[in-house]
Amino acid sequence: MRIPLRMLALALVACGSDDGTSGGGSSDGGSTTGGGETTETTTSTTIGSASADSSSSDGATTTEGGGGECLMNQECMAPTPLCGPQGCQAGVEGEPCISNDDCGDAPFCGPDGLCHDGSLGDPCAGNGDCSDPPLCGPDGCQEGIEGDPCMSNGACAPASPFCAPDGMCHDGSMGDPCSGDPQCMGSTCQDGVCG
Repeated sequence: MRIPLRMLALALVACGSDDGTSGGGSSDGGSTTGGGETTETTTSTTIGSASADSSSSDGATTTEGGGGECLMNQECMAPTPLCGPQGCQAGVEGEPCISNDDCGDAPFCGPDGLCHDGSLGDPCAGNGDCSDPPLCGPDGCQEGIEGDPCMSNGACAPASPFCAPDGMCHDGSMGDPCSGDPQCMGSTCQDGVCG
């Protein structure tokens, strides 16, 4: 019969400490059924007025509504199959993350430490954090069209490929700001303006 070390540690914490104090918690159940290589445990723990039910099967843990403790994805199961920084989770928009591995349907771990789907306005660290629209600008995922903010040409779409001195994407048409002739289509850059 295998009982995961984490479950034993949780049971010891829930039941009390070495000096006989209860720690304010109680544990019900704790029934264990084993057969062959499979171990299943169901535990109900009450601490103060809060309680949580969790189940475990072959080391996979889930807590009703998610949040079961974990160190790797194999310890989690549906509906929260991913091990994130705060326990088992689904990896949907807004859940905490450290890397893309912590995210599911929202597959990008943004610079804000949350999972995102890469849609318009989602925070990003580069174009790889965006899906639709595909470009990362200073204010998040964007289309990179005329007037979108930019810090480099990489935040601008082919239709407006120039990140001009005003920090906006432009197509290089007459009157657009420029820092040199290459930012002007069919004209030259004169006094910082395509003309």
